[in-house]
Amino acid sequence: MYDHAFIFEECGFGWIPPSINRDLLFNVSYEARTAEIKLYILDESGTFLHKISRGGITRQYDAGAIGADPSRLWSLLGARFDEHQIVLDTIEGDTCYVYIEEASSSQYLKFLEHICRRYNIPMRSFVGAVNRLNRRPIGNIDDCMRQRAISLVRLPKFGDACKLYSRPFKMGNSFELGPENRRFLKRLYRCEDQHLAGFLTHMWVSTEICTERVLITTQRHELVHSTVPDARGSIWGGNIAYLMRLQSAGVTFRTQTREDAF
Repeated sequence: MYDHAFIFEECGFGWIPPSINRDLLFNVSYEARTAEIKLYILDESGTFLHKISRGGITRQYDAGAIGADPSRLWSLLGARFDEHQIVLDTIEGDTCYVYIEEASSSQYLKFLEHICRRYNIPMRSFVGAVNRLNRRPIGNIDDCMRQRAISLVRLPKFGDACKLYSRPFKMGNSFELGPENRRFLKRLYRCEDQHLAGFLTHMWVSTEICTERVLITTQRHELVHSTVPDARGSIWGGNIAYLMRLQSAGVTFRTQTREDAF
């Protein structure tokens, strides 16, 4: 799916150690303004992603796999939510990623209202951030809910670096890629313009409210996502199905243990 010669060699990631399986490259993020690239490679245990930048390698953990306690998130936001709708998805140190795309209208609105309150985000700034991620604009938080203009939110335990993630192509809100993003994606997928649309459905577009940076992040959706109807569509939605496929192919899993930092 990804052009390995381009992303690993031409983009300067040839130094990645052989213990990390390049065939499990899941996400690639790109910021057109700076040409900054990050890679996210699934570990063979299926419990975390290697987050790789030119500065080094860190880990992002599947919150469910490490038994992260959602009550810590409730405490951070000062309210309790339905953990099956407001899903603690990924843990990275003192930062968590929360999946909300499939939440009910009431839970979706409640969650966004509480993060705006907790991180002191003015409504004008929130609306502006959401509109950077979607061609179809919103005017308020209710529009955001109706259009599902936000699918995932990054919440730090400390500081105010809240980040919003949208899937504009999946949700029908669209996004203007621009020439630099389009050029990068065509090289990454080794395709021409007329075939690019087929790779965009699960692509994430994200922005930090305080900096206005906008990044695109590809997703090799079929790598970890099951096709069963009840599998959630978040980052780790079909992880069990993926592990079963690896196991049937004779892969032996390495056990990973970790104290939940969040």
